[in-house]
Amino acid sequence: MSNGSVKLDNGAVLQNSAVTGTRLGGAVYVAGGGSLMMSNNALITGCSSQKDGGGVYLASGATMGMHDYAKIEHCSAQRNGGAVYVTNAAEMTLGSEVNDRGMAITDNSVSEGDGAGIYLNGALSRLYMMGETQFDANLGRTLSEATNGGGSYPRARQDIYLDLNTASA
Repeated sequence: MSNGSVKLDNGAVLQNSAVTGTRLGGAVYVAGGGSLMMSNNALITGCSSQKDGGGVYLASGATMGMHDYAKIEHCSAQRNGGAVYVTNAAEMTLGSEVNDRGMAITDNSVSEGDGAGIYLNGALSRLYMMGETQFDANLGRTLSEATNGGGSYPRARQDIYLDLNTASA
């Protein structure tokens, strides 16, 4: 999608979608100033890409927001960004100043690349995190082989902004 907007709300589910070949974004591809908003238990699950962005691919000034128990889980990419791939001045926001409850990026994977949860690439790409955000069991390659950034992987010159009240191990 380019220059449009999609809102997944009130338990909406995108599941078991796959793209092959050179296509990007297993469930959703957003570019050219488009936007994707996930809220109120929205879920992207079981999606895959043979390239980048197993769940979502954000490019060229696209924006994405997740809040109020939105979740991306069980997605995979052959290369980078098992859950989400963010590139070319795109921005992703987890939480909001008003509603920052329970976002989750869990159980996603990459088989050859980095950033099993979120992969940031390209000048001016940004990730904003506020409130309760969970990164859990995002794995790269095989269990015995290390990957860079299981939760998130920012390449050089990308910005991650954190606004967290508490942290726990």
